[in-house]
Amino acid sequence: MLDDAQPSPAIPEQLPAIPDVYVDTFAFTASAYTVTWDLGLTNPATKQVEPRLIVRMSPQYAKLVAILFRRAVHEYEANMKCEIALPPDLLQQHNMNLETDW
Repeated sequence: MLDDAQPSPAIPEQLPAIPDVYVDTFAFTASAYTVTWDLGLTNPATKQVEPRLIVRMSPQYAKLVAILFRRAVHEYEANMKCEIALPPDLLQQHNMNLETDW
């Protein structure tokens, strides 16, 4: 009697909404099995960071995402014929050097 079949309770009727967020701050943490990416938004009035999204993934997947993200930014710069500039103080704050880190 296939007509009487009920949907499996393990399959939700409606998937939750996909978050669509803007962030201006982030932090990474890593363990042996997980890389966590905490994304937040700075409240201009209080200068406090309001958490918006936490993304967890395996270190292997994090490496793949990092490579693909870098490739996407390079392709954007090539297509737009521009280089995205980063302020020197921002690079210094994160102990970065574009010559070696990019």
